[in-house]
Amino acid sequence: MTTVGLMWANVWRKKMRTIFTVLSVLVAFVLFSVLSATREAFVGGIDLIGHERLITIHKSGLIFPLPIAYKSRVERVEGVKAVSVGIWLQGYYQEPRNFVPLVAVDKDYFPMYREIVVPPEQMETWLKERTGAIVGRTQAERRGWKVGDTVPLRSAIYRNQSGSNAWDYRIAGIYDVTSKAIDTESVLVHYDYINESRTFGRDTVGWLIVHLEDPDQASVVANRIDALFANSPTETKTTSEKAFAESFASQIGDIGTIVVYVVTAVLLSMLIVTASTMAQAVRERTAELAVLKAIGFSGPRVMALVLGESLLMTGFGAALGLGIGWVLCRGMADKLAQFMPAFWVTGEALATGAAIALAMGLVSGLLPAVRAWRMRTVDALREV
Repeated sequence: MTTVGLMWANVWRKKMRTIFTVLSVLVAFVLFSVLSATREAFVGGIDLIGHERLITIHKSGLIFPLPIAYKSRVERVEGVKAVSVGIWLQGYYQEPRNFVPLVAVDKDYFPMYREIVVPPEQMETWLKERTGAIVGRTQAERRGWKVGDTVPLRSAIYRNQSGSNAWDYRIAGIYDVTSKAIDTESVLVHYDYINESRTFGRDTVGWLIVHLEDPDQASVVANRIDALFANSPTETKTTSEKAFAESFASQIGDIGTIVVYVVTAVLLSMLIVTASTMAQAVRERTAELAVLKAIGFSGPRVMALVLGESLLMTGFGAALGLGIGWVLCRGMADKLAQFMPAFWVTGEALATGAAIALAMGLVSGLLPAVRAWRMRTVDALREV
């Protein structure tokens, strides 16, 4: 029998113990996959955000508005190429549970975002129609919306002059993206339309988007913008778009750190389980290992045999767990796309999982393997 065959046979000698150990490892790596996808959904696309844009908000926080007049003043700051505006409308369709990321922007928004792709004729239509909306493809497909449809969208924040929180929009276009940093869930509408019809907050915006002439001068330009409004009734805070996205995500907690802590606790628990299993397996086979040495197996070969068993057990469970986790996350992605559009298990996460499984197999089998290597045949037979 080959060494690998001998390893496999030894692993399955105690079938129930092996099955429960493999299932424990499997569950741990399914959880690892789901938590990795959750982390990716919240912070994974942040590193891909363009460095040529800054975000300016009220110094006290995003919930406080800025005067729209700030746009023209920022446009005159040295190093600024263009400025756009944005308002978060907290939108929903028909019922509050049908959440829609509804954002009001101006005509300068799309030229700043080359990652957003809208057919030219649809963009032209949107620019002409004050009630037009540009909808992300995922959102449009989920709702069954098509170009030309008129849909009523409601805001959980603003009401219009009639006292209703609903605005009728005609879908002028559907956008796709060329970067994972931007989702295809949002609905982008005209700032002027919202500004003219809302009952409060007139002539204010939620944030300014600043397009830089030279991305390397980002910090310098940010300081110039904030200095421009220093000691004014409405001071500003300007950061990179990446930093803005990170702070926005952190409002619901440091998801990345939470995920790391949970995964670490689970994997350490599995390490203890597999190490205990291997230690018990070696103790039970002391006489057999002594016989192997007696018939010519070297110490390193016996050590490799025990390590191989540990790697086979953890590797088998981890491979099944990562595979099931990947399939599970693919199935959950469509249902969660409305809230977490980037919910997926990345290739990097799978590679990390494989590396963790390898490390777990080596560490859990190391002490029993060293014991088997250093075991003296005579002493081992005497213990039996």
